[in-house]
Amino acid sequence: MEWVVKYEKTAKHNLGSSNVKGMQMDISWLSPFDMGKTSNKGEEEALEAVLSLYPAGLDAVTATGTSEANQLTIMALGQRGENTLVETPVYEPLCKLPVLMGSRVVHVPRAFENGWQFEEEALKEAAPACKLFVLTNSHNPSGIFLKEQQKKLLLDLSKDHKFKIVVDEIFRMLSPDIPSLAGEENVVVTSSLSKSLGLGGARCGWVVGEKRDIEKILAVKRICSAATNPLGERILARVLSQYPTNLDAINGVLAKRMAMVESLVKKSDRIVWTKPDHGCISFLKIQLPKSTLEFATELFKKDGVLVIPGEFFQCPGHIRVGVGVCDPKEGLNIISERLGTY
Repeated sequence: MEWVVKYEKTAKHNLGSSNVKGMQMDISWLSPFDMGKTSNKGEEEALEAVLSLYPAGLDAVTATGTSEANQLTIMALGQRGENTLVETPVYEPLCKLPVLMGSRVVHVPRAFENGWQFEEEALKEAAPACKLFVLTNSHNPSGIFLKEQQKKLLLDLSKDHKFKIVVDEIFRMLSPDIPSLAGEENVVVTSSLSKSLGLGGARCGWVVGEKRDIEKILAVKRICSAATNPLGERILARVLSQYPTNLDAINGVLAKRMAMVESLVKKSDRIVWTKPDHGCISFLKIQLPKSTLEFATELFKKDGVLVIPGEFFQCPGHIRVGVGVCDPKEGLNIISERLGTY
């Protein structure tokens, strides 16, 4: 996060951000409403729109983006002094939040050699001693979804050992044909439209799960933030009323741009990858005589190309490349040229 915040505003070629380009929205459709009137759980129309995306019988609470949704959920369901399992490579805040809440983080590898799926023996070994498991689906930074066999194993382990699973599904919103894990026993999912539709400025995310878990999360929210964002939630409800048809043009653009990344991989003898299932991010393994942190720093300072070095995902030797906010062609050409100098 610090890397992106530091460099994205001045990057000439922003391949570091993981969202699509921000939506330009005319809000003339919005009727006047009382900005002083808020709800702790969420505006009714927003909650109804969110729950329409998931299996019946679940409950939801809104939050200030997926970031707060993850924070509230980990605070509510984690236990101080107990083990929280977290995938690795990992989106940095997801491994830091449990520590802030007093949990011990135990990392479970998702290996490149295994197509960014979990190492099953490590998962089985760690599961009996944990109270919470935190992961992303699709995986950030690789863009890979869990295979059905892995989902089944994880769900079976959670039932056997009685731990909760928190799944950050923010990138799944770009892939509506991929089923959510919401509705499975012991599972709570978080999400928003920040990555998929460029609505980060609306600051409106959500948590979906069984009613008893949502009640625990809501109790934490009453302490931490209390009120909702009535403007953002009206925008959320409006946009979700058009979902997923409003993804068609976006996904068409992303497919063309990811094909450019694939072309780079194919022509370079220094890059290998597991091709993402879908979406706007990929994680490239690069053979270099220097660290990927040094390489990424050089790319930015000399050429204005922003990528995220794997060191920030606890996975040196890789870079995350995003294609959502700009045409990546020129930036990818510069990366290719740089690699050709080694």
